[in-house]
Amino acid sequence: MFGADCLQECHCTDGADCDDVTGECSGDCSQGWSGSACQVPSVCPNGYFGTNCTQKCNCRNGTPCLKDSGYCDEVEGQCDLGYFTDSLEFPSNCMTFSGCFSSCSKTCHCFGGVEDCNFLTGDCLSSTCHPRWMRDQCQTDRFETSFEKTNPGVAIFSCSFTASPGQNFPSEYVKAAAGKSTTEPWMIRISSDTSGTTLNYSFIHEYTGPEEPIYCFVAVPESSSEFAFVTLPPRDFFVLPSYNGAPELLEFGYYYAAIGWRQWDPSSDTGDGPIVGYKIYVRSGSNVVLAKEVQPPSMVNNTDRSVSKRSAENATEMVMYNVSGLEAGSTYSVQIAAIRDGINGEGEQGPALTFTSRQVSIPSSSPPQSNSTGGPSGSTATVVGSSVGAIVVIVIVIVLIIIFYKRKSDKSASTRSKGKESDSSPQYENPVFDPSKTDVHTYQDMNTDPHTYQDLSTDAKTYANLTDTQTYEDLKKPDQEANYEELNDPMKRDYVNVPGI
Repeated sequence: MFGADCLQECHCTDGADCDDVTGECSGDCSQGWSGSACQVPSVCPNGYFGTNCTQKCNCRNGTPCLKDSGYCDEVEGQCDLGYFTDSLEFPSNCMTFSGCFSSCSKTCHCFGGVEDCNFLTGDCLSSTCHPRWMRDQCQTDRFETSFEKTNPGVAIFSCSFTASPGQNFPSEYVKAAAGKSTTEPWMIRISSDTSGTTLNYSFIHEYTGPEEPIYCFVAVPESSSEFAFVTLPPRDFFVLPSYNGAPELLEFGYYYAAIGWRQWDPSSDTGDGPIVGYKIYVRSGSNVVLAKEVQPPSMVNNTDRSVSKRSAENATEMVMYNVSGLEAGSTYSVQIAAIRDGINGEGEQGPALTFTSRQVSIPSSSPPQSNSTGGPSGSTATVVGSSVGAIVVIVIVIVLIIIFYKRKSDKSASTRSKGKESDSSPQYENPVFDPSKTDVHTYQDMNTDPHTYQDLSTDAKTYANLTDTQTYEDLKKPDQEANYEELNDPMKRDYVNVPGI
């Protein structure tokens, strides 16, 4: 205990003592308490809100309000009689007291506050209503609001503001903001129109982090005679879908993997539908290598080849996606998230599938490992044997090709050589000049062939070569003369034997 007369209770962890005067704990506060002296409960007492639970709610019929904003959620924002929301610091809270009238059955809304209101009739002594209110006794709210049920992180709402007769406002007179800011940038306006003296606006707001109060306002706070705002009630959100099914590895290779998964099922999964798609996440370690939205088979465009159906029977149960661009021999994890209709409709990711793509085989340059018997292991011997066999086959094929082209080349060269000799000296091919081939008929054929004779006698070039001095001198050499004589003897003998000579 601490404080005056030790009437306040300590709230330190494990029941430890606190400071006798301040109530501060040497350690942490016990569960459910906070603040410098651990005197702030996690849930404020009924009728209070704020960080230290010191602000009053002032909700209709004394109902509690939200601790953070002071909004009277149980009565849809209605304040207790005599109070209304007029504080930008707490735009959702009924902090401002403006008085009441008619036995305090109605709230005053005069421009000058509680002193400006007749507590019997509700008439404003200044004859001027607060900028938010109009008509008799200032009981008509100029603002009307509505909102759509959306996914978390999105607010789609509309605000209408009714002008007094004769008032003209610019088209951007009504704006919307969140939190406690009334400065730019404003929320995005998606539509606007005017119906008589009423301005109708629709807005959309996307955000991250905790939800903040949203309000529509006119004019600026510095212009107290025109500034007015209305706070929207807390929004109602859909529950994002949670997918509990694990994806399946249908097929994989070196650089791809076919992934399949069943569709979201409200009987086994959680959240709100309808489901309009899925998002597949592929990670390598902590790095996301693919994040792709995939439509269910029933919504797939015929030109989309990345998603397919297994069959007509299970098209509503299985979704497939072909992941390409993978690295061989790498490990990946795959998770699936369901997406419901609307902005920010993606839910939590489900269980992960882990797989390793196929490894590309690279021949090893290291010597084969031996097995227990001293020889190479079975797998190593198989690889080596296959490699040697392939090399031998390649060498044999190369040798056969070389031999084939060599023979073809020799045959072609021989043919060309024979043709050349026949063209340059056809007279020496006649066997009559060959001592070993004395064919009488051949000689006769030669004598009776005038063309052959003419060729021999009219070849000036051949004659010129024979009369060449160097050639003549060479013929006079002794060894050549002997050969010449030897040649003449058999020729003479053949000539004598020829009939008719």
